[in-house]
Amino acid sequence: MKKFTLSILLTAAAAMASAGTSVQRAKPITNPDGTQATTLLVCGDTYVSAVQPGLIPDGEDYTQGIIWDFDARDIAYKLGLSKESMDHLDDCKPIDGNTRILATSSHHWAVIVTYDRKRQVEFWTTQCNNAHSAEVLPGNKVVVACSTPTNQLQLYDRNRPNVVLQTIDLPDAHGVVWNEKRQRLYAIGKQKLGIYRLEDADTDAPRLVEEAAVTTPKAGTHDLSTVDENTLCVSGRDSNLFDINSRTFTKLKQFSGRTAIKSVNYNPATNEAWYTDSTDPEGDYNWSTQTVHHTPDPMGATDDYTFRTNNYNLYKVRVLYWGGEAAGVESVAADNGNTPAEYFNLQGIRVENPSAGIYIRRHNGKSEKILIP
Repeated sequence: MKKFTLSILLTAAAAMASAGTSVQRAKPITNPDGTQATTLLVCGDTYVSAVQPGLIPDGEDYTQGIIWDFDARDIAYKLGLSKESMDHLDDCKPIDGNTRILATSSHHWAVIVTYDRKRQVEFWTTQCNNAHSAEVLPGNKVVVACSTPTNQLQLYDRNRPNVVLQTIDLPDAHGVVWNEKRQRLYAIGKQKLGIYRLEDADTDAPRLVEEAAVTTPKAGTHDLSTVDENTLCVSGRDSNLFDINSRTFTKLKQFSGRTAIKSVNYNPATNEAWYTDSTDPEGDYNWSTQTVHHTPDPMGATDDYTFRTNNYNLYKVRVLYWGGEAAGVESVAADNGNTPAEYFNLQGIRVENPSAGIYIRRHNGKSEKILIP
């Protein structure tokens, strides 16, 4: 397995030995060459956990690889909800250069929480019944995908928690991603992939306007993720790469016949994917799983690594850092004076030719948020 070499596992073993098997938060590791080790976010029930697979032997439980965790019950008071209503986390996206996490729950809430020891809540809403995903937008806006029975997208301002600015119908809304290059929002529901522009983003009355819709290969779309600035991944019943330019789909063959794929994160540079799938349910529900999968080639290969979440019902996995890859600002190697600056959008995705907007620039070992007019 190309990501988890023997030297990484030896480093992991040393880290676990020094920490002790009873410690729930492990000491983070790096790859032998000093680059960022693969780090994932997993979420379900009331939990979001950052885990490093290099600390977890194949097929074993995730707890020995936890480097950060968040229990939504701890913020129930902030949202004015009972702790019992903080269940059913169904997405956990890293945002703002991997400094914050945007989490949603089908118990009708969404939050932005800082990815640090403080775990501060910076935005929240309880207005979205069956929230399934969310995304940050320009102008400090947030969109939340609300599935059945709400069946809509809801638009918010990050500085005005729990105040809905606009709703737009989308039956069984399940996934949303913003494409910085095109300044467009993509959203899925049932067998529809909607494309929206955001107007008046810097005002108190922004609007999402639907421009086009594409029919997906199958109904029951569930997960939408960014592959690169020209490609999305649409999953649910099967999983397909969507070419934004040609508006065509290419099936990821390993997932043919799957009926309940909950999340797919595909890296075209390494041709690998991390995913969750409840086609054969595990845990307490017919939509849950307790296994995170890694495949070295979703176009045909089988899994080469898994780990388990034996103590809770897992829903999605997201990639915080691809091992050795520049998936976020903190994983970029230090520049020297002759190296050009690198730019990332607020989701931590590298942008080759940034247009107007807000970016994180990395140069000479320093990172800063900038505005390109």
